[in-house]
Amino acid sequence: MSNEIKGISGRRLPASSSRGAAVSAGRSAGAGKGTSSGGTAAADTLSLTSTAAKLQQLEESLRSIPVVDAAHVAETRQAIVEGRYEVDPQQLADHLIQFESRLHGA
Repeated sequence: MSNEIKGISGRRLPASSSRGAAVSAGRSAGAGKGTSSGGTAAADTLSLTSTAAKLQQLEESLRSIPVVDAAHVAETRQAIVEGRYEVDPQQLADHLIQFESRLHGA
């Protein structure tokens, strides 16, 4: 089974000359073979480069890190309930200005 890969503009991408041996061997072994009622299909193989394997490990480790610091949220929520949470208007304005500057590339 092959999938057609297209570029962003929708035109076909040229075939790469640096295909892995597993991909080309799997493709040539499966080429021209159909599945009959008693036959078996050739197994597909996938080999990852060391960079792809490292990226996959990084993704897995990032999934374990919480997006939100739950302890900090609970502490802030409790401070609001107790009336201890104070907003410094000058610091808030400075942060808004920094955010807008970064957003617009100034």
